[in-house]
Amino acid sequence: MSEELLREIHATVTKQTKEELLKHSEHLKIPIGEVIDMLLSGTSIKDPEQASALIRDYIEMITSSQNAEQLERTFFLIMGFCFNAIIETKKYNFEETLSAMVANSRTFQEYLKKSKSDET
Repeated sequence: MSEELLREIHATVTKQTKEELLKHSEHLKIPIGEVIDMLLSGTSIKDPEQASALIRDYIEMITSSQNAEQLERTFFLIMGFCFNAIIETKKYNFEETLSAMVANSRTFQEYLKKSKSDET
């Protein structure tokens, strides 16, 4: 990023916020300032692995206080949104997209089971 666009700031944040910013920075292999820019300015991420890592971490963070039922409903709504977004691009057909989502649902089910067992 151009030096003329950059501004240095100093901020006092909670320990959890600092840890989350560091985790995002490590996952995405970018400086913390760029993580903040992405989160606040809606900067697009072109790399699918980086985008999915940030989304996963963000979902994990914002759902951390949900119980198993709330978490399951949240993921159900997110999956519906993602499914519709994929179909609307018209780059994939319905059957292929549904098959891929079913194949990936095992990971989702394992995550839900782990979340439920962590609560007890």
